[in-house]
Amino acid sequence: MVRPYTERKLALDPNLIARGRELAGQIVAQVTPFILSHTTVSVERAVLRLCGIDGVSREGIPLANVVVDALQDAGMAADGAARALARIFLHYGKPPQEAAAAVERGELSLSDLPDFPAAEVEEEARRLAFPAVEKILAQRREREVRMARGAGKEPYLYVIVATGNIYEDVVQARAAARQGADIVAVIRSTGQSLLDYVPYGPTTEGFGGTFATQANFRIMRQALDEVGEELGRYIRLTNYASGLCMPEIAAMGALERLDVMLNDSMYGIIFRDINMQRTFIDQYFSRLIHGFAGIIINTGEDNYLTTADAMEAAHTVLASNFINEQFAFLAGLPEEQQGLGHAMEINPEGEDSFLYEIAQAELIREVFPRSPLKYMPPTKYMTGNIFRGQVQDALFNAASVMTGQSIHLLGMLTEAIHTPLLQDRALSLEAARLVFQTMRHVGGEIQFKADGIIRQRASATLRKAVSMLEAINGMGLFAALEKGMFADISRHRQGGRGLDGVIGKTSHYLNPFLELLQPGTIRPNGPGVDGTVKVSGLAGVERAVEGQGPTNIPNLERALDQAQVSGSVEARAEGSAEAEGEDQAETAGLAGTQTPAEAQGPAETRVMAGIEDSAEVQSPAEARDSQNPGGVSVPSRKIDLSSVRPYGDTLDDGMVQLSLTLPVPLGEEAREAARRWASRSGFRDPQVVHAETLGEGFSFFVLYARSDVSVDFSRIKVPKLSHQRWEKAEIEALIRENIGRKLVIVGACIESDAHTVGIDAIMNMKGYNGHKGLESYHGIEAHNLGAQVSCEDLLAQADAVGADAILISQVVTQKDIHVRNLTRMVEILELEGLRQRFLLVCGGPRLNYELAKELGYDAGFGPGSYAEDVASFILDRMLRRQPCQS
Repeated sequence: MVRPYTERKLALDPNLIARGRELAGQIVAQVTPFILSHTTVSVERAVLRLCGIDGVSREGIPLANVVVDALQDAGMAADGAARALARIFLHYGKPPQEAAAAVERGELSLSDLPDFPAAEVEEEARRLAFPAVEKILAQRREREVRMARGAGKEPYLYVIVATGNIYEDVVQARAAARQGADIVAVIRSTGQSLLDYVPYGPTTEGFGGTFATQANFRIMRQALDEVGEELGRYIRLTNYASGLCMPEIAAMGALERLDVMLNDSMYGIIFRDINMQRTFIDQYFSRLIHGFAGIIINTGEDNYLTTADAMEAAHTVLASNFINEQFAFLAGLPEEQQGLGHAMEINPEGEDSFLYEIAQAELIREVFPRSPLKYMPPTKYMTGNIFRGQVQDALFNAASVMTGQSIHLLGMLTEAIHTPLLQDRALSLEAARLVFQTMRHVGGEIQFKADGIIRQRASATLRKAVSMLEAINGMGLFAALEKGMFADISRHRQGGRGLDGVIGKTSHYLNPFLELLQPGTIRPNGPGVDGTVKVSGLAGVERAVEGQGPTNIPNLERALDQAQVSGSVEARAEGSAEAEGEDQAETAGLAGTQTPAEAQGPAETRVMAGIEDSAEVQSPAEARDSQNPGGVSVPSRKIDLSSVRPYGDTLDDGMVQLSLTLPVPLGEEAREAARRWASRSGFRDPQVVHAETLGEGFSFFVLYARSDVSVDFSRIKVPKLSHQRWEKAEIEALIRENIGRKLVIVGACIESDAHTVGIDAIMNMKGYNGHKGLESYHGIEAHNLGAQVSCEDLLAQADAVGADAILISQVVTQKDIHVRNLTRMVEILELEGLRQRFLLVCGGPRLNYELAKELGYDAGFGPGSYAEDVASFILDRMLRRQPCQS
């Protein structure tokens, strides 16, 4: 799908769409003065991080938190952290990292800082901010360069990894990329959105996800770049700029070249009970960063219908999309970076539910034609029945490609059971690729009836959304949230977490990034940039930002140049992502290697990475060396091949998936019987995740369990077919030059097997899949006897025509009938003393070389074999003059 989306299948009223946007703009305008007149502790911590402050205190508290807490204690937070940093540098000559360390050690009193002329302070604050601006710009350029080499097709396949261990996440992310994923998201550890600090360093223990840290971002970014180089396409990285540290995570993501960020204006309010005032302020600064960095945001409206009924509340998704769009415009985020989220969590048991799914998906697509929409899979009605789940996801895949969605969050057959295992993700990717490939242009072939369900439903939903926006505009957004108009969840404007972190700005407030990150501040004709601002968070969607002229920033060029001069903060204008990611600061972090541990003590004073206490403070560079030698290299994973166990999402976890039927009626006793059977079979911790009746006293079960059984892979030796393989023309030439006559081959399906598809693929003139059969070879005399040929008749015919080889196809394998039939053929040949006269070859869907040799055959061919494979083997043995030896 190429954006902008130009289909107009729903015949939506353009005036109604325009009215929806107008109302949403008015709703956002009502809260804009509040947003612009306030800051938060997280915004100020983000400013500190962008100015180069990193690391943690001796107690494990992020230095950004330490400084902002000190500013609050000194009554200076309302003036902005950047003003304090500038005054510190002007007075002490200390750059931000040194200043933070001095504050942490109690060596620098913020309340004793002298005043300086306002213009001098503002100029110095800009100088401190420029290195981050240049770094983010360099990362944006690097993304564009890499994406120009290849970036996949929409809908982009978006997958999730969530092991809790960043290094295990890397393994799974690389595997997902090789399996076809375009976007990899690392889910955050459960509860991180409610932490009012950002954990530090690489982490190896999380709960339901992996902690979002700058080090983890850097590790995963490098891993995806490496696999992207291998695959020849850019793999996008996603995380979650939401929760109490939304602006800080946005800043970290921009510095480390993340490509997509979950960032909704109301999700945290509704689903995490984060104070609405705090959230609206934080999302504004976050989106300002995302817009400048070229990062796609994804909004969270898809979650609304997990708590509300889809048929009744679908219009709330569209209304929220309108509002999120206007909040994004307020921060200068263009449409092409607005990955508005949506889903239709409809009960699949309902009649025509797929039509309602199409109606909602097509509606959102047509209303937001330039947006890289994020389409979310079914979750609410998924069960432990993984086979049904795969079908539900297939319908979702079809709806996505039919309606031109852009970002396709992959549905998982195990959605209702656990975070995806490696195998779950691979199966889901395979299914989605198949649907996308077979239905790539089906949307362009379809129109909807004027009086049909789809068009009528879409128009009704649009009308209800606009009506809802009218009501919100009348009462105000705060009141609407208090009333529970979204997701049927009510929140109070004075309630929720984080209100104490909201700060009213003074008239002296200073934050240079509010100015520097505005659209239009990218310098024209810099390295890798032409004269226009490009938006390119996803492949193939680049256009000049329309209607947004350059922001007037006094002396920007001169200040950028002066920032290169010694005596000030060192400005780094890196041209690629390979450049060092952070300043080489002198202080931050803690001595010693971090050890993973659970959070201990209050959230305000502990770091989830589990940093060991120490009396010394070390630099971020030193900390990185000790925590992660080489900066971002993934520790080597040495697998003990002498003891290999099943893999779920962690090495040696022994996770297995089982399905079975028991001849007992469904009930609690049946579930317990399935569990006990698994236990007595040697599986540990068996869990029945699905059970259903099959009728007639039978019950079907799906279980997950762990196995402690291992195999010595290093000692396994499997016989393999070894022969020279030639193409058809080469085979013809070799027969003509070395044999001097035609090879005679007789083939058949023997005994009760009536399925000729296999033998026909090898023998018939046409062959299979573009590979001609043996009858087309001039150097081969091929006799296809067809189906249900007795072993005696096959042998008689082979003897009569002087066959060099006998081919036997066995498709039916129920109750091992194929083994009995193949064995009987060998026994007859041996009884007649003719076994050494013929090359004996078998083939079928359940056959391989090892089984064929066990049964007494010279070779066996399984799925994916063609006539030239069989002919090459026979010719190879003939040329060796060892027709009966392997």
